[in-house]
Amino acid sequence: AVAASARGMMLHIEPLNLTDNPGYFLIGQAMAHSIVEEAGMDNVGVQFDLYHAQMSEGFIADKVERFLAKSAYVQFAGVPGRHEPDDGEMNYEFLFGMLEDAGYDGWVGAEYRPRGETLAGLGWAKKYEILLTDLTRLATPLLPSGKGLLSEVPPSSRWPFSVPSSLASQRL
Repeated sequence: AVAASARGMMLHIEPLNLTDNPGYFLIGQAMAHSIVEEAGMDNVGVQFDLYHAQMSEGFIADKVERFLAKSAYVQFAGVPGRHEPDDGEMNYEFLFGMLEDAGYDGWVGAEYRPRGETLAGLGWAKKYEILLTDLTRLATPLLPSGKGLLSEVPPSSRWPFSVPSSLASQRL
């Protein structure tokens, strides 16, 4: 954390669920937030993955109320199965309303395993005012693999939205 801070970098820790990640040590928002608090560094934050929080803890609305303000990033996927967020037990319209009501203005990202073709599975984004044309903007590579996140905020999105650069370069 100290070395990352010297380089102006932010670090995120992410609690996962044991169903998908047996043996993983960091389970639950409370544990993650206590680690960040103990680290006491401004450049260390918690990645609040709504999928993992629901899978490991449930009571997701309560977790949003308790931990959103201290979270560095919000991520989501369909539960169960980590597929597109357009079916399953999560009510994302309600949860995104909670983000809005709380004044959340940070990054929101979708990370999931598409049920079929990736581009065909992006239809859910229209409901949340994320236009597919927004996803065609150029991306800045961030990882050695060449994958990255959008370098600009799509103008029609409620929140900054991230997408793998491999998608951003494709015609939708």
